[in-house]
Amino acid sequence: MDSINNNTNSIDTRNLDMELEIANCEADANGTDASGVAVERATPQPAVDLAKLREVREFSLPRFDALPDMGLYLEQTLTVLNGALRSVIAEPITKPMMGNYVKHGVVPAPVKKRYYREHIAYSLVMGVLKGVFTVDQVADLYRIQRDTYPTDIAYNYFCTEFENALHEAFDFTGNALPSVETRRTDQTVLIRSMVLAAANQAFAQAIIEQAKNSRL
Repeated sequence: MDSINNNTNSIDTRNLDMELEIANCEADANGTDASGVAVERATPQPAVDLAKLREVREFSLPRFDALPDMGLYLEQTLTVLNGALRSVIAEPITKPMMGNYVKHGVVPAPVKKRYYREHIAYSLVMGVLKGVFTVDQVADLYRIQRDTYPTDIAYNYFCTEFENALHEAFDFTGNALPSVETRRTDQTVLIRSMVLAAANQAFAQAIIEQAKNSRL
């Protein structure tokens, strides 16, 4: 237990506007340099939408105690999941996906067709990682975590590590953010590597979406 810091709500934040020094070219296509000599200028490109990048960078997952535990039907569960993940997933979680997650043991089977807090926690982690890892790979992560930590501690630790990873992925200073681990283990290294992969995928997706929208 000493490898995980229980203060998992603390996230290092930075000033995105200072880090995202992405200029919106305002010069004419054929301008002049400082000496007055005519030079070819690149065609101005639309500025990156800092507000959208900030939204993803400041994303946070609800902690375990904040997850609904009254027993939700599948449609209600999907609404909760996709609402919580809308900033960081390209494709929403669907009914067939949930069925597949249960089939592979990534999400426990519903109780009388209802999903509770633990179901939702596992589903949120799967939703974050599904764009990068297979269902079986996430199932392996769950098995490793369950051998050592209670679900609430493991889930909250994952939340904070993913949020820190988003700050790192959306940071142009090149400085790595510290992990919340207090002692490095194979488990903490595994989680760190997986959340960094997911965060970098979220960053790439955000840039791709902006590039596509700029052509519309």
